[in-house]
Amino acid sequence: MDNSEDAIVEMLKERMVGNSTFLQYMEIVIERLRSGEEFERTPMLMAHTGGAKTLQVTQLDYHIPANTRHHHTDKFLLTQSSDATLVVRRGLPVTYSVQFDRPYDGIRDQVFIILNTGE
Repeated sequence: MDNSEDAIVEMLKERMVGNSTFLQYMEIVIERLRSGEEFERTPMLMAHTGGAKTLQVTQLDYHIPANTRHHHTDKFLLTQSSDATLVVRRGLPVTYSVQFDRPYDGIRDQVFIILNTGE
């Protein structure tokens, strides 16, 4: 299996045929990785709707108190401030809730959740 950057880009293109929004986003992500730019700590949520009004996120809840207790990170200062950050450990499930401005339609809506690690 070829893990080079170009091979990963080609794999994504093959898997996401017909979803130009996601491909455009991934090209931006790969360019930012190559250039060394840092990502925001907040995960990004992308939604694409086939022809209709695009889903808009109205509320996103990371369930920080419950997740940090489960991941044993609830004593970290980052998780305790008024602008708390979700800190989790790999290998354990994470719970979060997303609310949209209209009902999600599993047939025509596509939702992508992009999680970034590190600073």
